[in-house]
Amino acid sequence: MAGERVLMVDDSPEDIALVTATMVRHDANIVIDGATSIASCLEALDQNEYDLLLIDYELSAGEDGLELIAKVKERDLVAPLAE
Repeated sequence: MAGERVLMVDDSPEDIALVTATMVRHDANIVIDGATSIASCLEALDQNEYDLLLIDYELSAGEDGLELIAKVKERDLVAPLAE
């Protein structure tokens, strides 16, 4: 049985791995994908449906989470945002 699907956006792969390990320890059925940039997040959203988006405010390369949130909202997605 598949669990909830989460997309975590953070410019630190280490932070994505830490959060993934913690969440999976509490719910083995959860599926967590990671994205390290706005572009990789939008690509993941094009390919999958998510139950929750976890978005870091400070991304690298001059990107930020608020910019990403605006782009996600433009797409009229139904997944809740954990900002």
